This record gives sequence, structure tokens and C-alpha cells, in this order.
Amino acid sequence: MNVLLIAHAFPPDPVVGSIRAHKVASAIRDAGHQVQVITARGSHETHEDHTDSGLTVHRVASRPSVQVTLRRAQLRLRRRTSERSRSHSTGSPTPWWKRHLLSMLWVPDDRRGFIYPAVTRARRIIWSGVDMVYTTAPPFSDHLVGLALKLLTKVPWVAEFRDPWADNPIKPPERSSAEADALNRWLEQRCLLAADHVVTVTENTMALLQAKVPEAQRGKFILSRNGIDHLAPARRHPRGEGPFRIVHTGSLYQDRDPRPLFQAVAALSARRPEIVRQVQIDFIGQCDTFGGQSLREFTAELGIDSIVRFSAWIPHAECQQALAEADLLVLFAQKNPNQVANKLYDYLGTRRPILAFGEADGESARMLKRVGGH
Repeated sequence: MNVLLIAHAFPPDPVVGSIRAHKVASAIRDAGHQVQVITARGSHETHEDHTDSGLTVHRVASRPSVQVTLRRAQLRLRRRTSERSRSHSTGSPTPWWKRHLLSMLWVPDDRRGFIYPAVTRARRIIWSGVDMVYTTAPPFSDHLVGLALKLLTKVPWVAEFRDPWADNPIKPPERSSAEADALNRWLEQRCLLAADHVVTVTENTMALLQAKVPEAQRGKFILSRNGIDHLAPARRHPRGEGPFRIVHTGSLYQDRDPRPLFQAVAALSARRPEIVRQVQIDFIGQCDTFGGQSLREFTAELGIDSIVRFSAWIPHAECQQALAEADLLVLFAQKNPNQVANKLYDYLGTRRPILAFGEADGESARMLKRVGGH
């Protein structure tokens, strides 16, 4: 087959979504098919098309989004505004009409400038012969590219949902209004009904989306989890000397709150003071603040700052080594029952026990219970 994959993010773009897109393209190629990719061109990239490991990559220049244009105008305005007027304006609430207007600008997201150039390039490629279009989202503008191509060319279309769309629980309130939410639900259903197959990466997301289509269409859904790149051998030897090492890698955002862990360790150390000499907690990545609060100060107030270390980003190989040397890995997945963090697959590959903070009926908890030992 000749397959055309649409993904706004694709390597060398470092965002998480590009990893999944590259793995999907590589898996289709490794199965013996021809794969072409349409993705957004980064500011540092000058060549539109190139072949990388058997994948032909077409990079298109996205049109500037309304959000970017507004931010630039806001910055120019601030430069001309006095400090007094700036402080006055930041204290006033956002008018309802402005909030509704801004929420509509986020339908479906801030990558709408990718839709037209991607559709234009895709149609030219389809004319030369394409058997299947595969879109992966978020951003959900990718699916609007797929919907447009389905309506214009009738080529079979596979839509992959890495996250929920209309039911995403972590959407900032300023991007939500009754009108914007209704439009997102309508666009999502149009895509679900038009796609020939729908791929999800978690069971919860698949069940959520299946409920939105007629029962006769629910058989077109496919569960395809992320994979574990490297599976370490089971640790057969006893752990060596030194403190019991607890490791977390990655950023802290949304509801991924580490403070319950710190409070638990502080409560335990109050009852067993020797814990301070026996435990070391490493947080690696962008994770020394949460919700605007300094976690360094928070751990100092709890009296456990001597055993908690915060490190900046380190090379991937060093990060993998830190995971391999850990005695316990920590995962934060609070208020996020339908999604699974990519780091969980890296964690599982180490065969180290995992301590997860999340929803009891969430996808992460279900996976860990199925594996056992966590």
C-alpha cells in the first residue's frame, strides 16, 4: 500500500506527539508499505521534502495562528503602555464576550494554520496514488485535514486519538465556552463517523469514543498502545549499598501533583528518623515547581530537603541509566483517567516497581494492576 500520514509534529520536533507519529510511520513501513508524511516545517528547517529511513517527509509552512498574532499585538501594546496601566489591566476580570471569543479561536486548537497547506499538499500526493490516509492527534487540526481529504478524495481514512478531544478534562477554562464546546463535539463526531477506522491508545478513550457513534460502527475501533522500546532483564541480584533511590523523570503540569509524596515521606520520617539516612528522592526534568509553588521550599518546610534532589534535563541515555539504577519509580496521573503518560512505558521497560498516584479506575492503574508488582 501507499500510505499518507498526517502529523503536525514529527521528528526532529521534540514534542511527545512526534514520537508516536514516527513510530506509527516506521511500523507501517516495516510491514512492507510505502509511507509519506506531511508535517509542519519548523523555523530552522529549509528543505521541504527529504527521505529519512525509508520515509518520505513533506514539510509545509503553517500559516500564523490567530493566537500567535494576538500575542504579538499584545506584546507591542504592552511596550507602549505604562507600568501603572499594565498593573491595573491585569487585575480586572476578563469580559464574558472576550472569553467566548477567545474560546472560539481555540476550536479545535491553535494549529489551524496547518490545515490548508496540509490539505493542498496532500491532494497533490493523493493524485499520484495513495491507498490510505492516517492522521494522528492531538493537535486535532490533523483530523480536520483527514476529514477534508475524506470528503474531497474518498480515500480510506484512519483517525488516531492519542487523547480525548471534546472530553479532555485538562482543557484550560479560558479555552472553554458553551459554543466552543458544542462546536468541538460536532467536529469530533463528524470525524468519528467519517473515518473508516479509529485508533485509540487506551481502553478508556476507546470506550468513551465508541459511545458517540452508532453501535454498527463500533467495530471499526482499534486499540494500539504505545510500545516499550527497551525491556531490561529482570533484576536477579540484590540491590547494592547506598540509600533506597526513588526517581521521577519529566515535567510536572496539570494535576500531576508531587506534594502528597513529599508529605508522606515527611510523615514517615517523623516516626522513623533513620529514613533520612536511608532514602534518596531524585526529580529529573522540569519539576522543581508546581502550581507556582517552589518544591524546594516546600520540601525544606517539611524537613526533607536533604533527601530530595532536583536536577535539570539530562541527555536521554543518562535518564535511562537513572531509571535503571532506581529502586522505585514514581508516576503522577491524578485526575487523568483516560490517558497514559509516555513515561509509564519507559518505566515498565526497566522492570522496577512503580508507585503511581492516580485514579483507581484510570487507565494507568489498570495497566499497573494487570502487570502486577506495582
